[in-house]
Amino acid sequence: MLQGIPADLSGGIIRLGDTKMLTRTLRGSSQTPHARARRRLAWLVIGAFALWALLGPGVAPAAAFTPGENGHPTSGPYSDLKGGSATFTFQANAILYCDSENGASGFTFHLDYSVTGTLPVSASLVAYLSPNNGAVNGNSGGDDAGYIAAVESNYTVLDIGGLTGSGTLDFDLTITAPFTLASGGVLGVIATEADETIVSNSKTNSLNCTEAQPTPTPPVETPTPTPTPTPTGSVLPTQSASPTPTPEVTPTPPVETPTPPVETPTPPVETPTPTGSVLPTFGTPSLSPTRTPTPTGSVLPNFGTPEPTLSPPPTDADGSANGSGSAPMLALLLLAAGTVGLMVATPLPRRVRRR
Repeated sequence: MLQGIPADLSGGIIRLGDTKMLTRTLRGSSQTPHARARRRLAWLVIGAFALWALLGPGVAPAAAFTPGENGHPTSGPYSDLKGGSATFTFQANAILYCDSENGASGFTFHLDYSVTGTLPVSASLVAYLSPNNGAVNGNSGGDDAGYIAAVESNYTVLDIGGLTGSGTLDFDLTITAPFTLASGGVLGVIATEADETIVSNSKTNSLNCTEAQPTPTPPVETPTPTPTPTPTGSVLPTQSASPTPTPEVTPTPPVETPTPPVETPTPPVETPTPTGSVLPTFGTPSLSPTRTPTPTGSVLPNFGTPEPTLSPPPTDADGSANGSGSAPMLALLLLAAGTVGLMVATPLPRRVRRR
């Protein structure tokens, strides 16, 4: 009760205030739990729709796939031990090769074996590829069955006929049906026999192209020249593809023809001794030269010159010398000289020009 206020009034006020406070308290406490529950339910519904929209309706079937569950390659053969008994175990060191587009190009596997007795001659073992769930979900593009079929179309057949004891089979599996392997993993598995008898449950380690080795480039083989052996004894000629005949040159020895020395004999020159008178040049009067008496007998030559033999001058019938015959000749000369002088002194006749 408040001082200065009637009891009834103060009590009424107090009751009114208490009623408002009680009403506010009851209203808040009665609505808050329901509102929270509705809000939580609404968020759960929204989250469920969002998850359904993200995952889609086709995810659930792929989640149940197990690598190797189909038992053999797509449209491929089965293993066949021909009644033999052996165990096969993959080593966990498989190698994957990929291209630059995350496409698988090949695998390398190592398979340990242990044979009881000896396998029949025609026994064979089929190894093939199979994807795991991560590979299917990450690379199928919505076609899970098509992706699984493409991966499992890659296989190889190993000839194990006559195999005995234990050891390791090292082999390559080349990709013939291409597929993308950017995520998840693909494994190597062993096919069952045709009656679904399990040969081995062993699988390789899972690989994708982020763990792959670069595709190896085949080495370029440089041909090594074959050394030519040194022939001994008789040598057979080697025939080449395009034989080129080598002309044989037979050397011709020089023929030396001896040239005999030619000796030209030099005949002795005999100088005749002029006899009688010498005729002068016509037109020039000359006197008779002084006659030189001709010696008789032998004339001694110089040393080294063959000795000429002089013949005696001819004689007339009367035995006198031929010296008097020059008188007529002298007369003729004098007559010729006078005639020439007369011709020179006589003037030429003049021509009279007619008008």
